[in-house]
Order: sequence, then C-alpha cells, then structure tokens
Amino acid sequence: MLLGLLLLVIGVSGGLADELPAEKGSTHQALRPLEDLLNETLSYNLSFLWFYSVAEGSLVLEPQSDEPGRFEAILEARTLGVAAWLTNNRIQRYVSTMERLEDGSLRSLVFESRIIKGEGKEISDRGNRYIFDHETHQVTHHKIRQGVVGEPRLFPMESNEVPSDFLTAFFNFQGGYYGSFIPGSLFSFPTFSRKGPAQIDVAILPLNKRRGDLDFFPEGGVLAKVKVDQELFDTGGGFAYVWFDESGRPVKGMVESVIGIGDVRGTLK
Repeated sequence: MLLGLLLLVIGVSGGLADELPAEKGSTHQALRPLEDLLNETLSYNLSFLWFYSVAEGSLVLEPQSDEPGRFEAILEARTLGVAAWLTNNRIQRYVSTMERLEDGSLRSLVFESRIIKGEGKEISDRGNRYIFDHETHQVTHHKIRQGVVGEPRLFPMESNEVPSDFLTAFFNFQGGYYGSFIPGSLFSFPTFSRKGPAQIDVAILPLNKRRGDLDFFPEGGVLAKVKVDQELFDTGGGFAYVWFDESGRPVKGMVESVIGIGDVRGTLK
C-alpha cells in the first residue's frame, strides 16, 4: 500500500551486499542526535503518477513520562480525498516502544502495526504486535483482529544479536549507531517479521548511482536504498529510497513498483 512509503529506510530482506563498492569520502557520524529528534513531528505529503497529496503521514518520537529512559515512536499515515474514498478511509499506524541503552542506542521492547479501514460498525481493524523479551531472548508475536489479541507465537532471538523493529532501527540508523555514512557503505541488522527472524540491509548510494528516476532526490545529503519488504508495502519487489538533507532530516522518499500504482513518492511538508 502507498502509505508504506513513510516507513522510510527500512525493508526486511537481503540482497544488497554485493551491489555497491565502498567509496572513499566524507563521513557522517550521526545524521541527527537523538536529543534533536525528541518531540519533533515530521509531516509528509504522498503522491503517485499525476496525483498529489493522496495521503498524508507523520512521524514523532516522544519520551515516556512514567518510564525514564523509555521512548515511543508513532508513524501514522492516512489517505485523503478521492483516495480516502477508494481505500475506505484507510489508516496505517505503527507504534514502537523502546528503551535507551548505556551507549545511547535504542532497543525495541514492543512494536505494533495496525491497518484501520471504514467507520462506525463497518470498521476493520487488523494488526500485529511483537514483544521483545531480552532476558529470555524471545520475541512474541500476536495477531490483532478487531481489537482482539490472538494467541502468542514465540520466536527465539539469534544468539549475540539484538533485533529491532523498523522504527527503532530507523532512529539508531539516524543516530549513527550502525556505522558511518560513507557513500557505498552497507548496513545489516536483525529484525522480525510474521515469519520469524529477518534481516535489514541498507545501502548508502554514491553519487554515480543517483541517476534516472533518482533525479527526484536533490544532490548532496545522504540517499539510502533498501530492499522493500513486500509484507509491509504490497510491492512488486522494488526498492525504497530515502533522502536525508544536510541537517539529517528524512525529507524525501520513494517506493518503487507498488502493486497497482507504480512508484510512490513522499515529501516533507
């Protein structure tokens, strides 16, 4: 679905490891420190083909007042106008609860995704919840249907790995906790989907790879490329791209080959 564009740099799968050679050049220790991200709401317009503002989305990271050292990230997008009518007023909401570790990075505790359509008695509410238990090294998955939480499914965490949901991984990525942002560099880190353990791979594109349809993105800044998770995006196997400006804000994004639509683009308001 086109709302998945606002998932930004995260797609669950592999496939980038042999694609790009490392390019020497300037580095970014952090796109933006965590303190700069707190309580800031980023709002986006989404478009495809010749339709502009078919949906809007927002992303915010907030501290939990009752739990020091814990944070909640909320990513929400909803269709507008004719698109809302065609999609039955579709809303996608992703909420991640995370805690800060001694090194400053974030660790996933609970992640929930919901797709809500319709109104009143005709409302449809479907989703998934993942609970990360770092003491027992297990992830518990629940399906959610009409607000009812289903039976748990347990998955073991891989040894010596700390898996993240995509929102936690996104903020760690921005914070530079996965490495420096050298054009051509690759980042890999573990996550979970409904099928169990999965891998997130992100590539930082060098300038000579930013051609063709990527003219949508300005020069400079940092352009990240990921393999899109079809479970989240309903795509035909395309890639997702996100461009961070010089201040580290995710200003533009694009998802290729969304089924029935084509490329979907988003821009920070």
